[in-house]
Amino acid sequence: WTRPTNAVITDVASLRAAITAAPANSRVTIPPGIYDLGNTSLKIDSKTNVEIFGSGRGQTILRSGPSAEYVVELEGSNVDLKVAHMTLEASPNLIVTTNGLGSGHLRYDLRRAKYFDLEIRNAAIGISITESGAGVCQDVEIADNYLDNIQDFLTPTGTTSGSGST
Repeated sequence: WTRPTNAVITDVASLRAAITAAPANSRVTIPPGIYDLGNTSLKIDSKTNVEIFGSGRGQTILRSGPSAEYVVELEGSNVDLKVAHMTLEASPNLIVTTNGLGSGHLRYDLRRAKYFDLEIRNAAIGISITESGAGVCQDVEIADNYLDNIQDFLTPTGTTSGSGST
């Protein structure tokens, strides 16, 4: 059973606060709107049985700046995490290799996660769940997502770094 949080989300600051404060066994519902995250990703850190749901693709849009490495970044140990029903939009003019949704360098464990009904635009990497450190990655489902304008991002050596990975 997942209970809705009582958080009222009206802007990026309240969105960040709602995600940070979400207790185990809860749902954070992000209302329609464009949430400009700038160059600081929306972090999901050490959540258990938490659902983070938007109001629909194209209705709830999380938008990052050109220097953001992630639109949504996983940190710590996340178990039974669900992220769905929204658009993750990177800048159309990337300065770095931007992940739509990805495991950051501080992600240790990811177990029983599900990412679905997401639209990911303009990123170099759509969804990345790579392991980091000694952590594990188990039972992750990525289904029914839509990728649009996945960009090749040229590194300083002239290669592309993970372009289009999902």
